[in-house]
Amino acid sequence: MTQAIKLLCATLLFSYAALAPAQTYPTRSVRVIVPFAPSGGTDILARSIAHEASASTGQQFIVENRAGANSIIGTDRPRATARRPISRRSF
Repeated sequence: MTQAIKLLCATLLFSYAALAPAQTYPTRSVRVIVPFAPSGGTDILARSIAHEASASTGQQFIVENRAGANSIIGTDRPRATARRPISRRSF
């Protein structure tokens, strides 16, 4: 009897959790960091991908060029952002 009650409670709990709506990601704008100069092949490709991602998700994708120091400046920013646990909206 107690096992049947436990099974019933577990079934109700999991069915209720399935009804909870999930948040759509991303909820805010996303920054795409390109470590190369503007008007290059990488920049054009990043802008076209950001445009398609923006159209499919409905959120704004911002392309930010961080050229210099043989692309170290642009690649250091996402690494520093990933170390912070607060917000990871850059890729």
